[in-house]
Amino acid sequence: MKQNRAFKLLIILLSFCLLISCSRIENNSNSSISDSSFSVNVTNLDNQKNLFNNEIYEQVYVSRVIDGDTIELDDGRKIRYLGIDTPETVHPSKNVECFGPEASSINKQLVLNKKIRIYKGKKDKDIYDRYLRYIVIDSNEELLVNDYLVKNGYATVNRKYQSDNLNKIYEILLSSEKLASSSKKGLWGACNISPVINKQPVIPKEIAPSGTTLPIGIRTRLPVIFDPFGSDVDCGDFPSWPYAQDFYEAAGMNNAHGLDGDKDGIACENLSGAPKR
Repeated sequence: MKQNRAFKLLIILLSFCLLISCSRIENNSNSSISDSSFSVNVTNLDNQKNLFNNEIYEQVYVSRVIDGDTIELDDGRKIRYLGIDTPETVHPSKNVECFGPEASSINKQLVLNKKIRIYKGKKDKDIYDRYLRYIVIDSNEELLVNDYLVKNGYATVNRKYQSDNLNKIYEILLSSEKLASSSKKGLWGACNISPVINKQPVIPKEIAPSGTTLPIGIRTRLPVIFDPFGSDVDCGDFPSWPYAQDFYEAAGMNNAHGLDGDKDGIACENLSGAPKR
């Protein structure tokens, strides 16, 4: 009798242990980040684990998320995610943009109050004194946040500062953006934007090679210094008004970059060289 009772207790104990083990496996395999409006799986980026093997990194703590692509560390430094752009939510001269709140929300869930690793690209800071970095979450799974946001449609690739990127990372970001846009993920499906085609900047008439066709109505007199079909630019990025106006017209005068605040057809009227009223 005692042996039978001991055997039954052993069976019960083993069954209980098995149940606990299965529960843990299920929880670990179903790692996800969600809120009331969306749910996305956190996947292990096997092809990216070795990208930074030879790069120096810092392990830091995130104390505040400013928006979808900017965070603040507990030492006060502000970090701008390198290679990507998320829609604006806190820009002083722009309205909240489509899918901006969603990008900020997912960024909070990914990094807020967590230890992360930050990796430097080819440039240390931007013009706003923010550190340009790649962000990696190093917990049970390694997650390159910059790429995750692009791949899931929360961000686009920042082509404006392509030269600041590590080439291998930039190629991954481009590939992820193509995947997200073709499958209409995130902002690609929710917002009125078109997939980016590698178009070349408009060439001004004075230096255009023979046979070059220019868009109708372009009054370009100076080189268009940014890709009109690329990442977002602001008035402060241009050295003077003629450059801003040429870019604005080359981009189709649809004010997608927010350069024409009063929508009168004249961009960046605060810059030197702008028409006097």
